[in-house]
Amino acid sequence: MVLATGMDGCGRGIIPDLVRGKVPRRLYAHSGDDIDMDSLRGKSVAVLGSASSAFDDAAAALEAGADEVRLFSGVKPWPIRTPSSRSATPRPSAVSTI
Repeated sequence: MVLATGMDGCGRGIIPDLVRGKVPRRLYAHSGDDIDMDSLRGKSVAVLGSASSAFDDAAAALEAGADEVRLFSGVKPWPIRTPSSRSATPRPSAVSTI
């Protein structure tokens, strides 16, 4: 699991309560960590977050050979900008919301 959940004011990665103390530390990394993407080869990866680092890490995991990557966002509904629209419009997407 990759956590792309932002940074606190001291520069540490924010670990959501649904992960902290409930998921073994060896099973997740924050996007601010040095992630060994090669270790994700052949695995299913969950990315929590929907900002640029979430998409960067999702793409890097796929490029490293992850079998699948699923993005989860706390934003409901997830805004998507299309070339024909001038503003982000909430639409169904491939990103799951938490």
